[in-house]
Amino acid sequence: MNQTNLINKLSQNLQPVRKLGSPRRREIVLWVISLIVTGLGLLYWYERKDEIHFPIDRSFVELVLLLIAVKLSGQLALRSASPHFATPKIFKPSWFALVAWTILLLAAFGLLYFASPTDALVAAEYQTWLCPTVMASIAIPLAIILLGFISRGVVLYPKTTSFYVAQTAVIFGTIGLSFICPWTDPLHELLWHVLPLAALIGILSVVYFIFFKTVSTLQANKGAE
Repeated sequence: MNQTNLINKLSQNLQPVRKLGSPRRREIVLWVISLIVTGLGLLYWYERKDEIHFPIDRSFVELVLLLIAVKLSGQLALRSASPHFATPKIFKPSWFALVAWTILLLAAFGLLYFASPTDALVAAEYQTWLCPTVMASIAIPLAIILLGFISRGVVLYPKTTSFYVAQTAVIFGTIGLSFICPWTDPLHELLWHVLPLAALIGILSVVYFIFFKTVSTLQANKGAE
C-alpha cells in the first residue's frame, strides 16, 4: 500500500470537527437547560396539585446546600468531558454538600426524637411515593437531555462523567421536589428524599456508564475496520 492509499484509508471515516463553546458558555447553557426542565416539572406538578411551597428556615438551608452541590457537580460534569481537565478519579468534595444536607436532617431528626419520640417517627407510618415520583419526573428527562449535551465533548473516563452528570440531574430533581413537597419532617426527608436521591444517582450512573462504554466500543470497532 503506497502512502496516498494509506492516507485515504485512514481518513475515509473522518467527520467534521465541531468546535465546543467556551467553558463559561457551556456552563451557562447547562444551567439554562436544567432550569427550564426543572421549571417545567414544577409547572406540571403545580397544575396537578394546585400548590407550591417556598423553603424557609431549615428547608432554606437545605436548598442552599443542594444549590452548592449542583453547582459543583455541573461544573465537574463539563470538565470531565474536556480532555484538558478530565481525571479518572471522582473529586470527593463533589458530594460534601449532599453529605452536609444529610447530616443536617439527621441532626434535626435526633433533636425531634429526644423531644418527642412519637412525633419523630410519624413519617415512618406513611409511604409517600409521590416524592420520589416528582424527583424522577424532573431528573430523568434532564438526564436524557444532559446526556446529549455532555456527549458533544470527549468522554475519556466514563465512570467520573457518569457520576457527575447523574448527580447533577438528580439534584435538580430534588431541588424541584423541595418546592412541591409540603412536609419538612426530617425522617420523611431522610426516607423519601435522601434515599431516592442516592438510589437515582446510582441507577443513572450505571446507565450512563453502560452508554459511554458502548459508544466507545462501537467507535473503536469502527475505527479498526
